[in-house]
Amino acid sequence: MSRASGFLFIIFALTAFTSLTRVANAQEIIDGVQPNNPILIANDYFNGNEQKEAKELSVSSIEVSVHINGGYAETHVQIEFSNPTPLRLEGEFLLSMPTNSIVTGYGLDVEGRMVDGVIVERKRATKAFEAQIRKNIDPGLADVTDENVFRTRVFPIEPNKSRTVSVTFVSPVSELSPYKLPLRTVERVERFSAKVTHGDSMEQPVVALPSSLKLSWDSNRGSVAGRELELNGSLAITPKAVPAVTLERYPNSKNFLALSVPASEAGKIVWQPDTVRILWDTSVSHEDDAGSALKFIQDVLVRFDQAEFDLVLFANGRLMGDSRSYSNTRELIDALSETVYHGATNLDVMFKAEAGRSRADVCLLVTDGKMTLGKFPTDTLPCHLYAVSAAKDADRSVLNLLTKRGGGRYIDLASMSRERWQSILALPIPSDITIEVDGLIVTADAEWSADHNRIRFVVPVDGSPRSARVDIGQSSFGFALEEGVLIAGRSLGAAWASQRLGAMRAAGADRDDLVSLSKDYSVAGQEVSFLVLESVEDYVEYRVALPREGFSNEEMVEYAEMLANIEEEDKEEKDMRLDSVVEMWREQIEWYESKFKPRPSKRSEIQSDGEVGRMGVQANESAVEEIIMVTGSRVRQEQSATQLGASIEVRPWSPDRPYLESVKDLCGEAFMQTYFAERETHGDMPSFYLEMADAMSRCGDSRQAIDIALSALELPAANEDTMTAVADRLLRFESYSQAVALLGRVVDLDDDRPQPWRNLALALDQMASAPGLTSRERRSLYHEALDHLNHVIVNPWDGDYDGIELIAVMEANHVRAKLESAGGQDNLLDERLRRLLDVDLRVVLTWNVDIVDMDLWIGEPTGERAMYSNPETAIGGHLSNDMTNGYGPEEYLLRRAPNGDYEIRADFFGNDILNPNGAVILSAVIFRNWGRDDESMKVIDIEMTDETEDEYVIGTVVIN
Repeated sequence: MSRASGFLFIIFALTAFTSLTRVANAQEIIDGVQPNNPILIANDYFNGNEQKEAKELSVSSIEVSVHINGGYAETHVQIEFSNPTPLRLEGEFLLSMPTNSIVTGYGLDVEGRMVDGVIVERKRATKAFEAQIRKNIDPGLADVTDENVFRTRVFPIEPNKSRTVSVTFVSPVSELSPYKLPLRTVERVERFSAKVTHGDSMEQPVVALPSSLKLSWDSNRGSVAGRELELNGSLAITPKAVPAVTLERYPNSKNFLALSVPASEAGKIVWQPDTVRILWDTSVSHEDDAGSALKFIQDVLVRFDQAEFDLVLFANGRLMGDSRSYSNTRELIDALSETVYHGATNLDVMFKAEAGRSRADVCLLVTDGKMTLGKFPTDTLPCHLYAVSAAKDADRSVLNLLTKRGGGRYIDLASMSRERWQSILALPIPSDITIEVDGLIVTADAEWSADHNRIRFVVPVDGSPRSARVDIGQSSFGFALEEGVLIAGRSLGAAWASQRLGAMRAAGADRDDLVSLSKDYSVAGQEVSFLVLESVEDYVEYRVALPREGFSNEEMVEYAEMLANIEEEDKEEKDMRLDSVVEMWREQIEWYESKFKPRPSKRSEIQSDGEVGRMGVQANESAVEEIIMVTGSRVRQEQSATQLGASIEVRPWSPDRPYLESVKDLCGEAFMQTYFAERETHGDMPSFYLEMADAMSRCGDSRQAIDIALSALELPAANEDTMTAVADRLLRFESYSQAVALLGRVVDLDDDRPQPWRNLALALDQMASAPGLTSRERRSLYHEALDHLNHVIVNPWDGDYDGIELIAVMEANHVRAKLESAGGQDNLLDERLRRLLDVDLRVVLTWNVDIVDMDLWIGEPTGERAMYSNPETAIGGHLSNDMTNGYGPEEYLLRRAPNGDYEIRADFFGNDILNPNGAVILSAVIFRNWGRDDESMKVIDIEMTDETEDEYVIGTVVIN
């Protein structure tokens, strides 16, 4: 039995990392002081008191190199930082980049050599990084936040030693959209150097440097170096003109053509509206930035004071009341100022609701674009659609795609000045675009973006084309390419790949396809991170490609041989997986068919002449009398006491949270007013919304409870565990479709664990039992549930999850019986696994965090305890494999239960976990007569809040 301990530093690092990122995002002036960039800090997790302590790092050197060509700047930044303390530290490095930058490379020094980071699916990269930390081995992890901040974690930074980090990124640039990289440090930098180069076809750009530094130019190369400098400004570069055509070869040998046309000549002007429809997002995530958006609306009202304005408020997948027309601008501003922000964003449902409305000249969609719920809208609004966002972490790819399809433009208030967005409103709208290269139409392969005064098209091409043409509406632009203009670079390929990823993501592309494209072009995105490991063996262990930079040819050969061997072992394991599960299932059937002493009472036995129930097994003619006593927990009322055939005694659940105390005796409007007031203080963590949703559900108002729970998804701290917790609430509140959709997204985000697949399957099973469905709909849901459970059964998983496959077989047979009862047939489950094992008592234990060891203990009437060290008992109790590393499940089965008390306990290890979703929650599902016609269940939640307690009594089942 292992003890999950010593992981506080990992969980703390993730939370601290998020907090630091928010600091780095703040580009506005606060109290007249600009934030530092880069930000460097280290954390000491090994100080003896199990608490994080921040330690300072000093910057030894900063090297910046920028190359401008074809409307893009490629930047390489390398920073050396040192640890002046006697402690071993983990370092965090954050760099705010120029607007719309695309990270294409990351490097970290390992044993004195720079090693390139490799693009890896984000969850896999994080898991590998944390595993390496636990081994005290050098890893590096880097990604890009939604706010365009590059961040990396480095471990270890040895006492009085230094580490070096590098990042490469591509940024769009033009004469009206200059390049700007903030460079500010509190302490002096020992060594600083900057180099700026430009393409041969460009004039020398205007360059400004921090600390009054000046470049010395030699042809198309400018450079400067200094020592002991306190940086206090930005590196700003303004090109005098951007070439209309550029041809570039990406490092993966693909060629890309960039074409630039004047925005003022592309399309027709539509911004002369008589009617404007404002679609205003009232979800929780939009509240913080609503003030900036409101100022924008005020300016629009002044500029177009003769227009008629409609206001539509939306959140939670529905319109918040009826739309209203305003001719009095003051009333409209007052209405927006008084808006209450509540719930989550669902653009799809809003678009469906608005698609059938009467036409308006212009729609202003004011939102951060984060599709917390639903899919990318496929409906078209009856207007020219302009999207407006003020959030630094807005989903720009979604908003750009919406406006391209909606015949409008995207206005990013977080990066645009007032003068800039006003000029954008006056620009024509591109429509009917056709792109031709050497006589071939390549429009579908192209990506484009609208800059301040230019529209840029980037398209992959074969070889070196000699001519191109862009048609936009009635305007046509021709381009002639000279021989020999092909240059090497990363800018165009990265720009194309980043835009293509955004469009694919917004349209709901498969996560594997997004990861694959990110790898092909070494482009950071939402789905991936850069990972640096230490040795060839590490790259093989985590199935990560070995980077060429930092490893020798001999090591490359060694890696290929080792990887081939381990992939062969993986194949053999996969081939043997099903046979292994069949053998374990055969052993479980042997247990099931065994006779145990002392014999159960006659009343507890299944009668041989019983009728066959809906589950396809014989049911008891007389119910077994039983009592379930529950202590220190929440009891979910999935089954009433009478349905369970039990009387239940529950100690009142009273968590020590002031906001729950404040609404204890409230419902309705009084509850909501108090909820909004408490949100001001406590609303920055998902746990607040989850627990307040539970409190509201006790009032019987499931709709408000659902809206409150969905609000948790809008927070920066929300993660896959948050989504699972919200889905769990939605199932309780009978919002099955939303719950299933959320759990489907968790599977997409975290498909290398079996638990998300199982959670989705059980939700589908529960949804199939909802009233109002046809037999065909039920069969479809059961089939899908079986498909996911079969995946849990046959797919090889990490050894941490051994045991879940047999639990899934139990549940698959359970679903299969219901499918057959609904008139369907199962062709998924291997016939050797097809047998429903009905039992008197079944208990399943799960918990809501990783890296926690929870043990299910059952005290039987004989005094014997079923536990990890005693999984099979004298009366026939059977305990599943001990799951020691997070989430569960663990299962107890008893085919025939003798009279007496069955005490259900959980033994808890690893109570130092910091969980943004609240306390560690243990869920126990207690089934009576599992798989029989009179099956019933009770679900109980326990909060692991008492740090002095490692054993928790869940409840007692009394069978008389």
